[in-house]
Amino acid sequence: MKAALVFVTTLFLSIHASSQAESPSSQTAFPKPDFVLHDAKRKEEKPRVVLGPMKTDSSGKATGTFAVYGGSSLIQVSSLSFSGDGKLLAVGSTPNVVDVWDVENRTKLRSLNAGTSVALTPDGSVLATDGKGIQLFDVSSGKLKTISWTGGTIWRLSFDNSGTRLLVRANGENDAVFDTNSGQRVTTLTNTQEAQFSHDGSLAIGGNAKHIIEWNTKDWSQVRDLPNGPDYLTRFAAYPEKDLIVVGGSRSAR
Repeated sequence: MKAALVFVTTLFLSIHASSQAESPSSQTAFPKPDFVLHDAKRKEEKPRVVLGPMKTDSSGKATGTFAVYGGSSLIQVSSLSFSGDGKLLAVGSTPNVVDVWDVENRTKLRSLNAGTSVALTPDGSVLATDGKGIQLFDVSSGKLKTISWTGGTIWRLSFDNSGTRLLVRANGENDAVFDTNSGQRVTTLTNTQEAQFSHDGSLAIGGNAKHIIEWNTKDWSQVRDLPNGPDYLTRFAAYPEKDLIVVGGSRSAR
């Protein structure tokens, strides 16, 4: 099976495919990418930052204009999401720009002023991003549907296998699940952060510094609650079909 490495810079995305998976110790340097995704219509290849004249208003606050072009360090990729077949790639970047790429043809399909967290449905038909609430875009038409969000800053979004349920990870909060058809919150997963859907969508697995919790997505009952810790949680990787969970912490991955 081919291993794919994705390298991200502030200017473009570089994608490299290797026929053999190598251990980190056997590599002395990053290999060059097989191809680079960039907008051929864009003329500004070099970073260019424009600062307008700064003034002070009557309240003592600084005012003025500010614009960024090209690959300034202020423009950074913050999230990536492939469609299930790998043909589409959504890229969320600061400041609040989302691009959708046709990877096979290496062309940009759509660029949106939205958020920085992105998720594509498995079939690539819908793009979810943060911004003004939770925004759902039809990838083909660009038609927008908005789900109200009053919680903290959204860090991550992910769909289940059907593309109709959306997991929302927000700063300092338990994960929430939304029905994308109705726009309604289905449930809040108590003591659960960084949750992931299983491949068949029947389970959601996540937790926090004290718990590893497995949820049944039919009735949202807890299937299992295992102890976790002592480190705080940074990320989960779940493979329930093999009874395997990797817990990322501040000091190690277990």
